[in-house]
Amino acid sequence: MFVPHAFGADVAARIRERLCHVLTEAQGARADDPATSLKEQIHVRHSHEGSPFREAWTPRLPTAAARIASAWRW
Repeated sequence: MFVPHAFGADVAARIRERLCHVLTEAQGARADDPATSLKEQIHVRHSHEGSPFREAWTPRLPTAAARIASAWRW
């Protein structure tokens, strides 16, 4: 689900940078080199702690999550 203006572009850039770092550390995958794409799935849940993910958790996100959950109710 696309949530417009949920958080700023600066936060999005820092999240992207953090996740790229995690993938590089785990498997050597680099965003600038498609030949290094992931060979297997990895869990990145531990990288979602603290900043910048804390800044991304704005009031718009729980509202969006609630809408998604209500759409899946029987």
